[in-house]
Amino acid sequence: MDESLPIFATAAVPQSLQCRSSVHWDTACAADIQRRYFWNHLTVTPIFVTNQLRAMRINTKLVMTASAIILAAIGLTLTFFPAEIAGYIESSVSKTNQLTFQVLGALYFAFATLNWMAKDSVIGGIYNRPISIANLTHFLVGGLALIKLVFNNTSLPITIQLLTGVYTLFAILFGYIFYNNPVPAKKA
Repeated sequence: MDESLPIFATAAVPQSLQCRSSVHWDTACAADIQRRYFWNHLTVTPIFVTNQLRAMRINTKLVMTASAIILAAIGLTLTFFPAEIAGYIESSVSKTNQLTFQVLGALYFAFATLNWMAKDSVIGGIYNRPISIANLTHFLVGGLALIKLVFNNTSLPITIQLLTGVYTLFAILFGYIFYNNPVPAKKA
């Protein structure tokens, strides 16, 4: 039997739809069963051998809490200290820049609030997909922009380099959360 092919649960397949032409499981047999199941409006559940990936589980509550705390810290800093932030990144301290930083801080704080409110929800796979895709998009696009900035300008402050690492880590974590199903809750 080829281990790279999905193994279908034969108990769920009626006798009339099991492969009649071959004793061994092969690709043609699997395609034949899938085609007949599709046309009969039934489903076949593939059981993939991914024990190594299934062993790696992420605690989404911890990821959501950590991202909420970090985003809230950035948001509050941008909201209440826009002139200091503008001076730190060597930008002009105009009223327009201060207003832009305050609005950006409000966005960060709102996103932190969203993550904090959703931390107890089931997240991953199809569950709370808008929250996981919003976090993935934010951290992936922000992380790529920061990586580009860090590689093009090596004289940046250490806080920008740390922020790049944090964004990259959260992009990886939310990518994993988005593409994998959540961990079922253990009964105590």
